[in-house]
Amino acid sequence: MADPPDSFIEIDDMSEDEVKTKDQKRPPWGSDSDAGSSFGTTPLTPNTRRQPQPGVEMSANPKNDLHSAALLESAGGATSSGASRRSLRRSSRTELPTKLTKVLVAGMYIEAWNDEHFSDLRAKHKVKDNFLEGLNFGKLLDKASKSNEPLWITDDEDFVIKAMSGPDHTSMLGCTPAYMRRHQEGSVLVPIYLHFRFIPDSNGNHQDPAMGWQSYIAMRNIMPSHPDHIWRKRYDLKGCDDDKTLESEGKRIRAVHKRWWHWWYCQCCWSEERWLYWNGKQHARGLSMALPKALRDKFLKYLEGDVKWLMESGLMDYSLLLGVKRFPASVLEDDSDTFFNFLADYSAGRQTFLVRDLEVQRRIRITVENERDLTTGLEYRLAGEGLRVSDWDIAGAPKEVEDGPGPGTFPRQVEVTLLKKTRHEPILVITVGIVDFLQTWTLKKRLASCLKLFERRRATVPPDLYGERFLGHFRQILTVGTRLKQVTGCRSTYFDDDV
Repeated sequence: MADPPDSFIEIDDMSEDEVKTKDQKRPPWGSDSDAGSSFGTTPLTPNTRRQPQPGVEMSANPKNDLHSAALLESAGGATSSGASRRSLRRSSRTELPTKLTKVLVAGMYIEAWNDEHFSDLRAKHKVKDNFLEGLNFGKLLDKASKSNEPLWITDDEDFVIKAMSGPDHTSMLGCTPAYMRRHQEGSVLVPIYLHFRFIPDSNGNHQDPAMGWQSYIAMRNIMPSHPDHIWRKRYDLKGCDDDKTLESEGKRIRAVHKRWWHWWYCQCCWSEERWLYWNGKQHARGLSMALPKALRDKFLKYLEGDVKWLMESGLMDYSLLLGVKRFPASVLEDDSDTFFNFLADYSAGRQTFLVRDLEVQRRIRITVENERDLTTGLEYRLAGEGLRVSDWDIAGAPKEVEDGPGPGTFPRQVEVTLLKKTRHEPILVITVGIVDFLQTWTLKKRLASCLKLFERRRATVPPDLYGERFLGHFRQILTVGTRLKQVTGCRSTYFDDDV
């Protein structure tokens, strides 16, 4: 394969004194309290040079190296809300990528930003440098969002590649160091392993139009499909009216939106797909999930840390993807360790935890008002006890209680035996991850918020309000399950056996 071409970005010729003067006047990118320095307080000199990293080819032009050194020092992140937001507003044109010789995408050499950070995360999650070498641009991923940027997925479905527009590209540049610190501290943000662009030819063209976007990110596909294990449920949750069900019992639900200008689109005209999508949204909005107490506390701790950082960075419109797989109890007793081998591969780089539901049946007393309640009205009475009928089967006829007034008297109490519908598959593999977190509070989002002013639970709200609502929603829907137990052996990225 031919050597990678030189970078096509040109820097105006300046003397070393001019470079030094310009760099000293440049406003700071942000501060880093851990490092104790920032670009604004450490002026560069002509002798400042970035040391070459393994697998990284430095530019032949020393002025390019000088500029890259400035950018490397300026990318230290921000610790305060104002500094962090300023870093995200900086123009991406001042950040030069570096040619990589060890990482190829679709068989092509690339230029990458901040790979000294992303390579560390790849190593931590045991992702090889050539993980995208066989990428096929013909394999587009169906999207649930309304954005124009395309998504591609690798043949093994382990990774998703997203094209980046200017605002998202700038956000990624500004938040990379702080984003990596979140992963070091414990996070449910989706892992991103590469921020790159393709190198055009001497005429500025690409051999494939798909390679012409400003930049791309490669991230872990946290919920891949599997031929033997279907997703019982997959949700996209924001804590607002945009919550939706993505998949139910292995069947993906296509988004069929009803826009405000569809004045003629009344319910009597809805298609079956529209009804399926609408019912999925209602289910997602009413979702409640029980977890063991220690696991719930740890999950919320990481979620709170992530959302605090997102709020400080001025980011909004992100989602929490939540998926559930179920397995029979026999998988834990399999001597071949097939199930745990599957988990070891699946949970690498994915925020996953394993839970066993110890409750198979429940006996409760309910009050019946008439004879009808003893037959067709039992399900209604269960809902009055705070139980979801979709979760339980009624086993046999109701029994009279010993201290009751006896048959034929109303109202009276009867005992009902309930069997969990999931009793044959009590093992849950739960996967979570925050995605689409690079959106800033732009003018477009402000205008959208004005247009949706009368929507009480709209998604387009300022970052602080968005984050507070997001956290409050998950504090409410994540409950403590006293009959749930975390199962050891699921070596996930953060939710492993120390819970």
